[in-house]
Amino acid sequence: MRLILLGPPGVGKGTQGARLSQALSVPSVSTGALLRALIATGNETPRVLEARQILSGAFVSDTFANQLAFEAIRTQRGFVLDGYPRSVSQAEALDAFLLERGTALDAVFLLRISDLALAARVAGRRVCSECGATYHLAIAPSCQEGRCDLCGAGLTLRPEEDQPGKRLLRRQLYEAQTVPLCAFYQERGLLREIDAEGLPEVVYNKICESLFGLI
Repeated sequence: MRLILLGPPGVGKGTQGARLSQALSVPSVSTGALLRALIATGNETPRVLEARQILSGAFVSDTFANQLAFEAIRTQRGFVLDGYPRSVSQAEALDAFLLERGTALDAVFLLRISDLALAARVAGRRVCSECGATYHLAIAPSCQEGRCDLCGAGLTLRPEEDQPGKRLLRRQLYEAQTVPLCAFYQERGLLREIDAEGLPEVVYNKICESLFGLI
């Protein structure tokens, strides 16, 4: 299966992508994770510098976004994409990339959530400062408050993404760049809208119910 998860920052694409990846035995490819992995190398290359700017809310060039995604899926028979494509031009590039390999997308899931619920969800997100494991104060808390269950390190807001000012900028970029993708994929009969305001397992079940119609 070749799937895309769309939705505003903080809606839960990473959580659902991980669940789908395990269920379908395909990799979950998150551009956010790819960018953070680049930064974690500690090298100050032009790619790392651009990754830092993107996570701080800067516009990501089509060339850079396409390069990251294509490198990750080039040898994969299936995938779940999270955070890519972010524009119609990137979606067109992805279509061309897949066509060259004799494949195509199976479905695009749009995760919908109210602004109020989204703000509460993002405010509760925490990430391990050492290993990168993610938690949520209300939905998926760590066993020991403020500490990672895996390595014991402290939990923080994601410094590049979850600070209030940066959240607003990322949401504005999403509205401007990504929302037009809905019409793009709707015209192609690929878009499936999912109410994402429930608990992660409830949202996952909704995605699976929709997905069963494709298998």
